[in-house]
Amino acid sequence: MADALPLHGATPQSYRLPLVDRLHGWVTTVDHKRLGLMYIAYALIFLLVAGVQALVIRIQLAIPNNTFVTPEVYNRLFTMHGTTMVFLVECRSCLALRII
Repeated sequence: MADALPLHGATPQSYRLPLVDRLHGWVTTVDHKRLGLMYIAYALIFLLVAGVQALVIRIQLAIPNNTFVTPEVYNRLFTMHGTTMVFLVECRSCLALRII
């Protein structure tokens, strides 16, 4: 007797790849579409990081003589925010748009 057909959209257990194999396939790919998607995901993650840095900077600047962060930490945050936005967000986004 023939096996029952799987539900629509379901794949048989034998065709499912383990998570490690799928991750390995994404990390070691040379497909330009997958590389572009990885660059976009990377840029979005660092956009969130830079957004948190900008939020802390704006909290510091919201009130005169605020002591939310020290002047040293503020200077470091300002520098890291600029570096993150230019090198980890903007450059990756431009590369991703060229790749895709």
